[in-house]
Amino acid sequence: ILVDGAGSTWSNVFLNVYGIASGGVSLADGGPSSNLTIQNGGLVYVGSQMQLSSGSQLTVSGTGSILINDTGNVATETGGNSVVVTNGGTIRCNGTAAGNGGVSLDWGDALLITGTNSSIVCSNSCGLNGTVTLLNGGTLTAIGNINVSGNGSSIAPGIVGGNGVVNGNLWVSGATLVPNDGAGGIGTLTI
Repeated sequence: ILVDGAGSTWSNVFLNVYGIASGGVSLADGGPSSNLTIQNGGLVYVGSQMQLSSGSQLTVSGTGSILINDTGNVATETGGNSVVVTNGGTIRCNGTAAGNGGVSLDWGDALLITGTNSSIVCSNSCGLNGTVTLLNGGTLTAIGNINVSGNGSSIAPGIVGGNGVVNGNLWVSGATLVPNDGAGGIGTLTI
């Protein structure tokens, strides 16, 4: 699925009987339709949960390209999924209810935020159990905690690395912080 260019919009939002935004998106099964790319100023507006599973990929690339999740999370499950924010793209998770408004990354999944002004901004906490890489000024911000954990295996180590910026209360349990420049050299991870 491709949302390409300024003015290109995909909105999956409706108000439920309580006036709360609803309408989720599920990317699954690892086929071509399980990948969503938002680029060159495209906008995707999701009312509730954005779910990736079974080898799916979400890419937000380019200045002005944005995914807005109004009330839920951007979440991955079952491993082999990736979320990539690059070249000034943005993901905003706006949910304020407990358990919403964040990014939830399962073991075996990857999150990459790379490039100046590339960011994920969460109005709540993030639970990151996969590999998180912040490069070239990429930024992860959470109003709540950013919880990073591993399951003690080399398959799902729970790693935060790179040379980007983490804004929030960072909790690390059974995981590793690896400041680097993305090319094998030393970097700075700002927390």
